[in-house]
Amino acid sequence: MCGNVRYVPIMSSAVSDFLRSEQTRIAERWEQEVRGDLPALAKMTRPVLFDHLPEFLDGLANWIDGDTELAERSFALLAEGHALQRLGYGVGLETLTREYSKLRSVLNRMLLDVPATDETREALVCLQEGMDRAINEAMHRYATRREEVRERFVAILGHDLRDPLSTVVISANVLAANPTLK
Repeated sequence: MCGNVRYVPIMSSAVSDFLRSEQTRIAERWEQEVRGDLPALAKMTRPVLFDHLPEFLDGLANWIDGDTELAERSFALLAEGHALQRLGYGVGLETLTREYSKLRSVLNRMLLDVPATDETREALVCLQEGMDRAINEAMHRYATRREEVRERFVAILGHDLRDPLSTVVISANVLAANPTLK
């Protein structure tokens, strides 16, 4: 079952098999969606655009299969690598959210071809849970890092402005106190 705290070996499902075997097709369809609708990502090279997609898809497959330890490692890579890389390229949080939404849509549409069974339905629920878990972690890491960068920038700006402003204030006080200097 998906989301177990410890590794529970179960047979891989049709959904996890699909995620592993169709990575190239998934990536191609996702690339079309992203390049067509997200200008900030359309300019990226293919390697940059696809940076962590294979690991993420493997992580989702592992999540569905019950190997949460491997899945969590892949999700951590998404949070630490992909989300922070997008931040480094100046991609906004809204675009990042839409990028993940595009992937979810592509997966949902493509998985309509997988035969519907009770196992498949459960695997699809697991897929959504895994995506939510990974995306929430990536968004949290992105937002945390963005805030750290902002705080550092404000601190540097405040420090750099303090000296010139102090000079202006001191000069104004000297001129105000000594009218003959005007």
